Amino acid sequence: MRSDKIQPRVYLLKTGSILRDQAGNILDARSSVTLIESERGRIIVDTGQEGDGEEILKALAELGLDGSDIDIIVNTHSHPDHCANNWLFPRALKISPNDGEEIAPGVRALATPGHSPDSISIVVDAAIHHAASHLPKGMKRSWPPRGW
Repeated sequence: MRSDKIQPRVYLLKTGSILRDQAGNILDARSSVTLIESERGRIIVDTGQEGDGEEILKALAELGLDGSDIDIIVNTHSHPDHCANNWLFPRALKISPNDGEEIAPGVRALATPGHSPDSISIVVDAAIHHAASHLPKGMKRSWPPRGW
């Protein structure tokens, strides 16, 4: 794991999506996959649905990384669209942080039950950066915009 002091940086590796039929039933759901670079190492938040692996690894490669560069996995809950690709990161420690628990300086868990009883969100005190090819059309490369 990295020992140098850095402000957390967040990269959107893969956007999430949901496909519904006309009645509103879910036909396909896929979580977003996010990389956080922190003092404690590289953290993947959710690893996506089966079949998303190639897209995730491509986004990591654009950042000069591969699956073995990931130190920690955090799944926001245990549904398969959030954890089916944990195997892509063979060296990573999978953690299940509690509400308010610090994962790394500037990165903490927040309990957000509802969708599932074990749901959490990850709160990061940092700017957000995106792998360029994975931005939704019209989205800027980082958030918040400069000058905000």
